Amino acid sequence: MSNPPEDLRARGSRHGAAKLTERDVREIRRRYAKGRETFRSLADAFSVSPQTIGGIVHLRSWQHVE
Repeated sequence: MSNPPEDLRARGSRHGAAKLTERDVREIRRRYAKGRETFRSLADAFSVSPQTIGGIVHLRSWQHVE
């Protein structure tokens, strides 16, 4: 069985395993852009890994959220 087309896949908070919402992602990017918080501090605040925060900040994940 093949994967569904990209436009039919659950993205973001609609994915069953998502720990973050689109609002969280915007807040993470906003707070990081201010320059006062590290990946670690944001990861602790949002209960995810620093690698997850890095992916969000560097647009490797949650790319559909502006």
